[in-house]
Amino acid sequence: MTNEESGLLGEDAPTLDAQTRENLGRRMQELYEPVWDEEFDPRLAGLLRALDRNGG
Repeated sequence: MTNEESGLLGEDAPTLDAQTRENLGRRMQELYEPVWDEEFDPRLAGLLRALDRNGG
């Protein structure tokens, strides 16, 4: 949802300071790192390759 859609414009829009963004980024990385380390299912890889060959 954009600020315009939520009715928040300009100074009324919520913002995050640099420290908060950095902390949030670190926390998200901690949460998702195990997902990135998982082995990709070969069947899904095959389906994606087939879609790529056929133009999506």
